[in-house]
Amino acid sequence: EAGLANKPTSVQARSGKSGPEGEDEAPAFGRFRRRFFPGKDRRGTAAQEVVPGIFLGGASASEDREAQRALGITHILNATNHRPRAPIGDIKMLMLHLRDADGEQDLTRHFPPCIHFMDEALTEGGLVLV
Repeated sequence: EAGLANKPTSVQARSGKSGPEGEDEAPAFGRFRRRFFPGKDRRGTAAQEVVPGIFLGGASASEDREAQRALGITHILNATNHRPRAPIGDIKMLMLHLRDADGEQDLTRHFPPCIHFMDEALTEGGLVLV
């Protein structure tokens, strides 16, 4: 997994909470250089790498094919019920069809397929945007 974290990219890596040499500590993963999607959305950074190979972001990151290509995103885990407007091309997508602001949904039933999807991506050498 260390190779994934250091994969060359045209998107500048930056971090607000960095250790030596701009690296972050991720429990159970060790040190890695956190990468970010360029630009901002209404909540701040569009997406950022939270552990090596897994990016967490919102709707703007899910539609930004240029940044996805630049970072090497191969899989998107879409928790919402909203289909992407931009064509996904060769990106694999898992849609959960969850309803926004519905605290009554049982999310635990989605954990096994989500874990399998993310493991598959990382095993294949890909990166995931959640």
